[in-house]
Amino acid sequence: LASNEKDAKELAMSNRPDVVVMDVYLGGARTGIETARWLKEVCDVPIVFVTAYSDDGTLERIHEVVPGAPVLSKPVYHDTLAHAVSEAVH
Repeated sequence: LASNEKDAKELAMSNRPDVVVMDVYLGGARTGIETARWLKEVCDVPIVFVTAYSDDGTLERIHEVVPGAPVLSKPVYHDTLAHAVSEAVH
């Protein structure tokens, strides 16, 4: 679990994840999308976004920066998250 961009990158580099569940906002800033892009490129890890911000601009930015990443709106239920993670890793 990482609450900001720096911690997310360090954690992923020291312990490569199988999948990342990412919020758009990290540490009070809107850095989740760019952090996810970096993780996808550097660690080649599938990304699933979970966010309370599902406006058209945010969704467009996610799909532009991390194509194919599932986006779930909060609140997220266990079954929905499990399905999205399964899709992302396959």
